[in-house]
Amino acid sequence: MDGDIVVHSEPGNESTFSITLTLGRAQNTQSTKVAPALAAKGISPMLVLVAEDNKTNRFLISKYLKDLPIDVHFAHDGREAVENAKELSLDLIFMDTSMPEMDGLEATKHIRAQQQVQPRIIALTANAFANDRKACFDAGMDDFLAKPVKKADLLLKLAELSAEIAANRL
Repeated sequence: MDGDIVVHSEPGNESTFSITLTLGRAQNTQSTKVAPALAAKGISPMLVLVAEDNKTNRFLISKYLKDLPIDVHFAHDGREAVENAKELSLDLIFMDTSMPEMDGLEATKHIRAQQQVQPRIIALTANAFANDRKACFDAGMDDFLAKPVKKADLLLKLAELSAEIAANRL
């Protein structure tokens, strides 16, 4: 890396800093078009609940999952997520952490207290600091995806969990 820093300053007046950098071309480590396509091929059929109160986020996630072998159900708040978990044999829950009625952390604790086969629970949250992740794991969530959720991240997470979920059914 090469560059210059120039300062123009007069006593009693504002100072102006100019920075010039010569940077190399960035290397693309992952194709954003190829990765989701490859991930989608490794996804087995599963029953998924998306617990999300935001209509736009529900729409985007449903579009991301549209062509996959996934039966998707939606819950609009934490209480609805807990009820769905009781009634359905879910493989996976994508759980928003901030919802009305009952937040995703509390809903996860209720689901984990149920005497049934436990689904994997993945947090969906815009709060991506270390203490937020810790709160998700402490509540019983298995993993974490930061919002806004990218299609590639969602598909890679599904592919990663797909074999494990299929093996648990045997």
